[in-house]
Amino acid sequence: MPSDEAAISATASVIGRDADGELETWAASASYDLPGGSTAADLTEAMLEAAGLVADYDPNGQHGFSLNTITSPANSTLTLGWDEATGRYWQLFVNGKPSDLGASSVNLEQGDEVVWFY
Repeated sequence: MPSDEAAISATASVIGRDADGELETWAASASYDLPGGSTAADLTEAMLEAAGLVADYDPNGQHGFSLNTITSPANSTLTLGWDEATGRYWQLFVNGKPSDLGASSVNLEQGDEVVWFY
């Protein structure tokens, strides 16, 4: 939860796939100012809203923040989420590395970079 700590700035982006499965930027990397103590989940919610992305997520899921699906900003009929056939899902990367924690457990520091990659 955000606290009285000094505000931080962190970046977030979304890399999805088009209808042919090719990588596509769904939300370009942008910087967000957040209260100190914010998490990757807080940043994700701010980014989804600012980018106007339609997403299904649960901020208080069984294991914390859960990103279920995001709809392509270029193709409203394309919504990506867990795909059993390919094993693809929305993966969280923090500072270029796959996160071994859920987004609500990643406490952000000044300059962190969060990427959701499908």
